Amino acid sequence: MPFLDGDTARIGGDDGAPTSTGRYVRARRRHPGDCGNDIAVDASLRAAARRGETVIGTQDLRVKGRDSETPALVTFVVDSSMSMRAHGDIRTATELATAVLRRANRRDDYVAVVAFRDEQADEVVPPTDDPAVATRQLEDIPVGNRTPLPAGLLAAYRLVERERESIPALPAVVVVLTDGRPTVGIAGDPVDETERLTRRLGAADVDLLVLDLDRGTSGTDICRTMAAKAGGEHVRIAEVPPPDRARLVAETVDSLRR
Repeated sequence: MPFLDGDTARIGGDDGAPTSTGRYVRARRRHPGDCGNDIAVDASLRAAARRGETVIGTQDLRVKGRDSETPALVTFVVDSSMSMRAHGDIRTATELATAVLRRANRRDDYVAVVAFRDEQADEVVPPTDDPAVATRQLEDIPVGNRTPLPAGLLAAYRLVERERESIPALPAVVVVLTDGRPTVGIAGDPVDETERLTRRLGAADVDLLVLDLDRGTSGTDICRTMAAKAGGEHVRIAEVPPPDRARLVAETVDSLRR
């Protein structure tokens, strides 16, 4: 699988650039300032394959994450609306979040949980380095009737900004679990607001992973657009065999975190 000519960084492209120190424990997305000779080729190949491509583009490049790197803040934004409950997707969402929370414990990451329903979004678990706390709370998320997706995204954005007041360079990943059908906006059209807020997350250097739980097409279109606007990742859960879901999601979060 070759690299795209003229549109990718080449392996070992920064001659003489030092390799990051520490043991290679995961692969993550490439950020400005990363060493050019620290590309994780295996993970870059997998990222391109997930897009159905046979060449590696700049958006697929992954570098080796080291055990000496700063812990990240991983915020789960969980859709607890009626449409999610109707098909049992709330359980799927909480099971996936729980799997990643357990992995976060081994990474020394901070985790937080935001749930949105009706016309509100609640920070049900403030940032903690004890994922067991978040896991317990996920088992009892309140469920509503409507889908205020913009409120959930705004709550996550504000949470990250608040934590960065104490740790300015804090790496942040927001994981949205939704069927992508916003019905309530903050002050305007919910779809337009969803797109604006995902762009804001991307502009704030927040990595976004959208876990698409839609069973049709309209929700999937919105989920895919959300990821694209933020320069993040989109995973359609229905296309992933149940035994592979937790592993894939955990690996994707690892690839996004700095």
